[in-house]
Amino acid sequence: MLLRAMEDCARYSVVEVAGSRVLSFREKTGVKQPGLINGGVTILDRAVLEYISPNCSLEKDVLPALAAKHLLHAKAMEGYFIDIGIPSDYERAQHELPKRLHRPAIFFDRDGVLNEDSGWVGSPDRFVWIDGAMDAVRAVNDLGYHAFVVTNQAGVARGFYDERDVAHLHGWMTGGLRAFGATIDDIRYCPFHPEAVVDGYRRHSDWRKPGPGMILDLLRKWDADAGRSVLIGDKESDMEAARAAGIRGALFPGGNLRAFIETLR
Repeated sequence: MLLRAMEDCARYSVVEVAGSRVLSFREKTGVKQPGLINGGVTILDRAVLEYISPNCSLEKDVLPALAAKHLLHAKAMEGYFIDIGIPSDYERAQHELPKRLHRPAIFFDRDGVLNEDSGWVGSPDRFVWIDGAMDAVRAVNDLGYHAFVVTNQAGVARGFYDERDVAHLHGWMTGGLRAFGATIDDIRYCPFHPEAVVDGYRRHSDWRKPGPGMILDLLRKWDADAGRSVLIGDKESDMEAARAAGIRGALFPGGNLRAFIETLR
């Protein structure tokens, strides 16, 4: 479970921990004091169903029972937090959350930006991370920006691999990033090409860069702040796509991607 450090825990139950292990939950005291509280996010194994009864409370019954058996671990997090349990904070959330959720994004091209472009990369065994790429994604996460990938995948149209291979590779990529402590929020790819050898993929598409389709789709879905968003690409077609979508383009010359991120500020 995620915890949040508070200077004033008067209206909250306090979580007692030893290292990462949750020891117990102390009921609200009404006394102003610092401490750790339940941040409202918990990941539970399905074995927790053994602790669920027809009429029970997660906070009052299940979590304390898990803690008593030394089965509950926690991590304290920082950053923005609001509890909407009282009317005044609920009202405050109506004004604060839309502003915080309307965030800018960094759009990463894939081949040549996140990984070495060795031509038609369609499987993990051919995927080599660019220096500093994983650090760059994590830095974007830490800044509070969305992290997106937009990539032309004409290898599908040319028959070098199929869309299942693309999905597998992207799952492998995002899993590796998660293990590193970084997150890609969403991915778009375009498998179409006007000169495809695979009939079903032979067509023009505004998703294929320099078309802006992939970028615009992500901006709409996530309600991202286009005015402060940036596409990092290694080709002029990436820059054209950024201009067509109304966002800034940054041409990556190679080298360390994390260091390049610093130049964008």
